[in-house]
Amino acid sequence: MSTFDHLSDELNEALERLKDRVTIPADRIAFRWPIAAYKTTPGFVTTFNIFGSETCADSGLIDVAATGRTGPDGTVRLSLNDFHCVDRPPAAGRNTLGYSSPVNVQVTPMSDAPVHVSARATIDTNVPNDVLIEVSAWDGNGDPADVAFYWRCLVPTHQVIG
Repeated sequence: MSTFDHLSDELNEALERLKDRVTIPADRIAFRWPIAAYKTTPGFVTTFNIFGSETCADSGLIDVAATGRTGPDGTVRLSLNDFHCVDRPPAAGRNTLGYSSPVNVQVTPMSDAPVHVSARATIDTNVPNDVLIEVSAWDGNGDPADVAFYWRCLVPTHQVIG
């Protein structure tokens, strides 16, 4: 047995775990690859009140775009913090990124067959804050679909005092 045989087993196990999380082009072997693109930018949030008027306020925004894949049960849960490097790693006594409403998520399936997808985003206010995105997919017969997809999330941000 070669001293490198165990590395081959570990690599195969790692690739097996990754196949459900990322889409790797079939014609190449990669040990690292980009999984997302993101941008932070100043922006505005429009707020409506019960008296029928709107107010506009400055806000930071983060816009994240990535790919994902549902599992055999047709679902996957994504953590927005896994796809950007803003304020990473969170450290005691430091400010961290917080998220506010409204959260906008768009999901587009990568499939030649008819498939339906839906997405729901919730803000997790534990520290560090996170946006949790749940994606579900069904085939044309209403059965769970294992499908790759593109997704994008735009959300207002603020600093959480650490």
